Amino acid sequence: TSGSPNIGNNPTTSPANWVQIPKLYDLVIDSNAALDTWCQCVDGSLKRVYIKAGAWTAGALSPTAGVLVNLGAAGTVYVFAEKGSSINYSGSYNGDMRGLYHATAPTDMSVEQFSGVNINLTNTYSGQNARCFYKCTNLTLCTGTGTGNSTGIGFSDCTNLTSCTGTGLGSSNAHGFYGCTTMIFCKGTGTGSSTGNGYGFFNNIGMIMCSGQGLATGSGVGYGYQGCTKMQQNKASGASKTATYNTSYADSGSGNAAADTSAGGYNS
Repeated sequence: TSGSPNIGNNPTTSPANWVQIPKLYDLVIDSNAALDTWCQCVDGSLKRVYIKAGAWTAGALSPTAGVLVNLGAAGTVYVFAEKGSSINYSGSYNGDMRGLYHATAPTDMSVEQFSGVNINLTNTYSGQNARCFYKCTNLTLCTGTGTGNSTGIGFSDCTNLTSCTGTGLGSSNAHGFYGCTTMIFCKGTGTGSSTGNGYGFFNNIGMIMCSGQGLATGSGVGYGYQGCTKMQQNKASGASKTATYNTSYADSGSGNAAADTSAGGYNS
């Protein structure tokens, strides 16, 4: 009609001038097959991953021995999971089984982010371990339940964790959080069976307002916090088998044992 713009020749609306909006995610996990795609990826193409609600089970470990997802090989730096989602794998591996994995922690910790990711990892091989998150950074509201025939660990050697929940189950040792750095509002539980020991937090550095519990159903010991330093305002999430704190301190040394005092970091 008269006065109507010529869309085809309008430089502001011509396809040649359209701006292509990049896709938000390289992979959406909404099936077991999609999870397997992530596990087997080695070409660095899956930078951003979205996990939809549902219990997704991997069919096999990645090409990296003992690893469910090699984050470096897959190129993954951002993972967002919907509430009610979980990543699951149970198998028998003669070695240290790991879930979300880095060979070495990222040098630029600002580029990586995990939100709401829930990992359940089980290694049934005699005398071997399972670690759900290994050398990951910037985790929020994530959950790891590691069950090992020897040692089970929720989070191992991770950095910058907020409101995460770690659970370890094992017949030798069990750790909710092991060797992690900088945690706030996290909850750790370790339950040792047979002769195994249970630790909510083991050898962690920098903890604020966390809660821990160590249980042992057999002859082992249970501590909420073992060998932890730089602790402030932490507490027990429940009664541990042996004690809440063992060789754990408010500072980086050995002078201010964790306790509900100023020197003890007001750890109750």
